[in-house]
Amino acid sequence: MLKIKLFFLLCLFTITGCETVHYNYKAPATDSGRMCVTQCSAIKESCMTNQIQSSNRESEACERNSDLHLISCLSTAKTDKEKQKCEDKQSYCGSYVDDEPCEQKYRECFTNCGGTINQYIE
Repeated sequence: MLKIKLFFLLCLFTITGCETVHYNYKAPATDSGRMCVTQCSAIKESCMTNQIQSSNRESEACERNSDLHLISCLSTAKTDKEKQKCEDKQSYCGSYVDDEPCEQKYRECFTNCGGTINQYIE
């Protein structure tokens, strides 16, 4: 019974994990609506700049913290094996920019300007 449940969960994750959401944008019909969408684009760019800067700050803080932990660990390590353990425990500091809040604001602004957005899942 447990194998059947695990198989079902694996199938469910496989099916849902491969979905991609796409958006089809139709610009507003009026000149004022199109000008409004231009402002939405500027707001989105500003939002993305803020997201990138935030991600960079987090990554830099993580790197500093990781370096401090490594230095502290190495200062107390007495053997090469202990030093290797210090290096093995060093954190990986990746960078990820979450653009979804900016995209969501843009879509809301776009529709408020008179545009329409159709969402479809592939």
